[in-house]
Amino acid sequence: MYRYVSSPQASKYIVPPPQHLELSSVDVPASELEMREILNNWFADGLAPIIQSEDDYISSSEQVRFEKLSRTVGMLLRNKDYYFAAKRILSVWEPDCLETVYINYLILRSERAGRDYEAPCPARTCEK
Repeated sequence: MYRYVSSPQASKYIVPPPQHLELSSVDVPASELEMREILNNWFADGLAPIIQSEDDYISSSEQVRFEKLSRTVGMLLRNKDYYFAAKRILSVWEPDCLETVYINYLILRSERAGRDYEAPCPARTCEK
């Protein structure tokens, strides 16, 4: 057990960790520490340059970088430990801000991808 989480696959914090506190492996699982760093990089290197653009122009390199980072986050969310870490992290983010909404979108996509992967159509009998 950790200070703020009962297990790596817990969907909620026991008590939310203080904001802006550097957490350690005593506080939360390693997967959450990694997901926090990944989401910080996704925001700083992918989303922030797009939303901070003053001329409403998104360069192709900014778009490609954002899409690549988003695909990486989406892929990681297929792992249950990273998935639950992201759910916990988002539970303390502002619910209506763009980054929260977009990461929730990626979570929903990973849930759908997981269902498709876990329950394929037997012998091509069902349609998508």
